[in-house]
Amino acid sequence: MGEKRLRFFNDTDRKCLVDIQHLISLLSLYQNKNEDERKNILSNVFLVIDDILKWNSGATATKIGRFYFYPLLLSWKDSISKLNAQDEYKDSCLLTFEMDSPYYVVNSDNSKSINVIVYNNSNLISEGYKLAIWVGSNRKDGIIKSDDRYILPNSNMPINILIPQEKWGELITYELNFAISSRYQGRWSTTKFSSATITNKRDIEFNKADIKWKDSGNPPIEMFKGRDGIVSELKEQYISSNRRYSYVLYGLSRTGKSSILDYLKRAIEGVEIEGENSTKTILPLILDLGAIYGLVPNREQFWKLFIKIIYKETEEFIAKYKPGIVMEKPDDFSQFILTMEELNIHPLFMLDEFSYMQDIIDKGYINSAFLQYMRTISADKDLASFIFAGTYDIKKLIHDSNYNISGAFTYLREPDKPLFEISSEAAEELINIMQGQLDFSPAAMREIHRLTGDVPFWIQKLCLNCALYGVDNNKPDIGIQDLEAVVCKMTGEPYKTSYNMSSIPSFNDGTFSKTQILDTDSEEIKIVLTSISFLMKELDAQEGITYEQIKALWSEKNTDISDYNIKEAIDSLCERKTLTYADIDNMRFYRFSIDLFRRWWLHEHFEFELQLSSFKKKSKK
Repeated sequence: MGEKRLRFFNDTDRKCLVDIQHLISLLSLYQNKNEDERKNILSNVFLVIDDILKWNSGATATKIGRFYFYPLLLSWKDSISKLNAQDEYKDSCLLTFEMDSPYYVVNSDNSKSINVIVYNNSNLISEGYKLAIWVGSNRKDGIIKSDDRYILPNSNMPINILIPQEKWGELITYELNFAISSRYQGRWSTTKFSSATITNKRDIEFNKADIKWKDSGNPPIEMFKGRDGIVSELKEQYISSNRRYSYVLYGLSRTGKSSILDYLKRAIEGVEIEGENSTKTILPLILDLGAIYGLVPNREQFWKLFIKIIYKETEEFIAKYKPGIVMEKPDDFSQFILTMEELNIHPLFMLDEFSYMQDIIDKGYINSAFLQYMRTISADKDLASFIFAGTYDIKKLIHDSNYNISGAFTYLREPDKPLFEISSEAAEELINIMQGQLDFSPAAMREIHRLTGDVPFWIQKLCLNCALYGVDNNKPDIGIQDLEAVVCKMTGEPYKTSYNMSSIPSFNDGTFSKTQILDTDSEEIKIVLTSISFLMKELDAQEGITYEQIKALWSEKNTDISDYNIKEAIDSLCERKTLTYADIDNMRFYRFSIDLFRRWWLHEHFEFELQLSSFKKKSKK
């Protein structure tokens, strides 16, 4: 409004004008907010309008107020009332917090450090917080911590609080009281109070040799969590008449297939089953087709090594379960099967890395006649049983008409979904396997669930590195900030810390090969991973990213997403569980199943525009 017109305004009018400009600024935020935020904005505006109207009624009314501001504000108030926003402003942006660790750290200058986490569990954006901490009832000795940083809906903010040496005396244990309030749309929320006990940090009581988590090899029995049901199910199948069916066990590498085969072998070896004419003893034989294929140059050498492996294991089995019997080394596979029938032994062939069957068939080591023979001895005559285990490729291979594996094995049992996560309860058992020696705070526990997708291999890898960090820094209690430092070192992300991180290895290009990505993955799959990881960070979208958001991102970069097989790439990633999804309010949100992978992938492919440009060039070729 021009200065010439403002000369007709008195102080009351000017105040109304300022307040209305404030209303307009509040309403300008309306469009990009969620439903809860919009309702609160309108409720806040409604209260402000009431305050302004008081200035423009009765004795304080002015001519401009009666003929301009007053009707305008009444009209706005009526419009807001029709939106059902006339309720009293709801103070719903309440922050909560918890101690990240029950211990404090004494620094070199004798000050103390404690870590807390502030949570925003509402659907509203907190515009800042104020936190007070004091000992007992003496609030005058309190430490005030405030911050104007936004805390997004359903997120948290770890905070380190420094307690000067002169505060709180020289006690070992402190009974702390807390008070926290949040600011939202210029208002301070109701203060929330809580209390906690903290004490001096304890010393670590184990060394690196005592760490139980491993990131390679089959886990010992106490670390084999969450797969008992699958082992029991497979055992029941192969001691029943259902053993004529060949079970397909598939999933990306490092999801536990080999461990399941190993523990099934332990559970079923030597078990007696009823055959057609006699009682037989089950002989489980684990055969890594990838390892065998990699060691031989031709068909003759392949079968020579194959027979050598099963003969050696069978000799050990006979010595244990049928002592006194001498078995001659068979000349070929069919002779081995006949010998097993004579000895009343039922072999269970566990063919691991079955994806290599494609190469084995392509090289002519195995032909269609042998596949038919495998069917005959299993489904038709019940002389042997088979389990096929492999990576995601195995499903496509089995149904590929060029290889006719599904045709040869009419009786196939395929799971509804790939092998992946274990239950959250089993995951917590694995995380807490060193409880009392190395403990994770509740917040760190929740983050481990999210980072690992509750896949045992990734739980072990992350917890192992936390344990190494604990030993190097004499920290037997891992909080969210300790965990974040470890994750950043693993993924290669920058992170400031004064702690020793030398024992923690960083991921490399091979870490996620076959565990989350495959050598055969298309360029569409790779650009989808980059798009989702980029958007999840840009939008801070923990729940995931929609297809429409990917589409909008590409449009912003002058690329039409419909020109590429992006939807097929997303479906493929979801089928093998590199991505997972959730349907919320009739919209599908995609996110990484293993958030560790998302963070590493984003760090390695941070130049989104460069990758998109390169992708478009390759696609045109």
